[in-house]
Amino acid sequence: MKNSCPGTALINKIYFALLASMAGSSLAFANAELDRSYALETVGILRSWDNVDGLFVDYVNGAYKEFFSHESRFVLQDISKADTALSRTTLPYQKLIQDPQVLGQVARATRSESLIRTIILKEGSQYRFTLEWLHSPQMIKMAEDTFMLTDLADVQGALQKALARLISKIPFIGNVTGRDSESVTVNIGDNANLFQGDTLVIGTLDEVKKHPLLKTVMAWRLTQVGKVVVDTVEDRMAFGHVIEEEETRKVARFQKVMQVIPKPVVITKQEQEGVTPLEQVPPKLGYVVGGLGIGTASRDFRAAAAGFTGSGIYFGPKAEAQLWINREWFTELGLAYGIWNYSQKSTGEDVSAASGAASATLSSFRFNLGYSYFLTNDFFGPKGSVRLGYEATSFSFPLDSTALLAPVSFKGLFLGLGGELPLRGKWAALLNLNFSLFPSASQTSTSNIAAASASFMNFSVGASYRSSQRLSFRANLDVAAHGADFPEGAVLSQKVIAITPAVLYYF
Repeated sequence: MKNSCPGTALINKIYFALLASMAGSSLAFANAELDRSYALETVGILRSWDNVDGLFVDYVNGAYKEFFSHESRFVLQDISKADTALSRTTLPYQKLIQDPQVLGQVARATRSESLIRTIILKEGSQYRFTLEWLHSPQMIKMAEDTFMLTDLADVQGALQKALARLISKIPFIGNVTGRDSESVTVNIGDNANLFQGDTLVIGTLDEVKKHPLLKTVMAWRLTQVGKVVVDTVEDRMAFGHVIEEEETRKVARFQKVMQVIPKPVVITKQEQEGVTPLEQVPPKLGYVVGGLGIGTASRDFRAAAAGFTGSGIYFGPKAEAQLWINREWFTELGLAYGIWNYSQKSTGEDVSAASGAASATLSSFRFNLGYSYFLTNDFFGPKGSVRLGYEATSFSFPLDSTALLAPVSFKGLFLGLGGELPLRGKWAALLNLNFSLFPSASQTSTSNIAAASASFMNFSVGASYRSSQRLSFRANLDVAAHGADFPEGAVLSQKVIAITPAVLYYF
């Protein structure tokens, strides 16, 4: 018989469509509950049991706490109170930690989604370690790892390796911890070697097959629901955005990171042709560096009955070149030039005498042989250096006997010490100190007057940023101090303090 109602077919179609929709929703709900159940974010560590009077309890606790302190997927729950309660019962502790109902109560009381049980048995001269990962509340065994030890020199290291193997048997490496529009957060980051641009394959748990008698997980079945590209990576978490999703399933919280697809490596045309860009070629010969110093210069001269002191703004270029003889030995050349408007005042008996201003210049030459000591095999790693060389520095002042002004020069051997210490990333701290050996000084007036004694010292501290294998940027605080004692009691002291930004190029 034919149906006389023309709308019956349409109603049937709507009915079956609703049934299909409800079935899909039920499936999605079941997956969500399964994903949530196996989030495995909170883990409780049961006090270990052994047949050698609790010898390994402290070893196990220390090893597990150290291991989970570096894991972002798991939050370690404190179940020490539960352990204490179990140890006070009349039943043996060994039997209690084998009872699923007792462990289920422990998990609920401590809000642990899983427990790790450790049993150590001494068998002759060997020790058998068994680690079991139990899922709450039915204490389903998700994974197990067993190993033997004869030498107990590194028990904690062996336990941590076993924990890593235990966790690796779970077929997902992290969880989705949140989603907002297209943005996704996961609970793995730098600690899982995740990088910006990597692609995460996200899946949902469809089924976890369990053995009906042994209460162990026999198989996991996951289905891919989408992909996420990593935008930002932190120590223990990462942020990304969805680039692909299934039509009937969406990336959601508690779903699993099934796989990490590394960011594709972009090969340039130069690399394809076997040509490495110059800025990526390690330096082989040496470097040149140029900078501009800005600071202050001061002078103090005292004679028997007169004296003058003054200062001025210093400004001038500074250059340095280093040529490497081999990896450790090098030669170095340094040049500096500066000018400043010098003003002084009298400090003698007549404080108004010959006070005024003058223009002064500085020129410096330095050459030395040096040795570098590398603390690691990395050329840009921490290192120290020692130098031995010759330095000559001249200060040009207008010749004025009433103002006790005259050109003066210093020269002599020097010994230098230096160091470079990497700080973070491509940043490094720099330190150099040069002090005179057998120096001499002379001042030009109507004739050259040699100093009875002289000294000079150069000090530099700063930081550098290496932008490539060839280029670095530096900023130093440079201090140059010179002093001399002349016949008849005259004493000269001069100092230049400057901040010197510079650019260094390796070749």
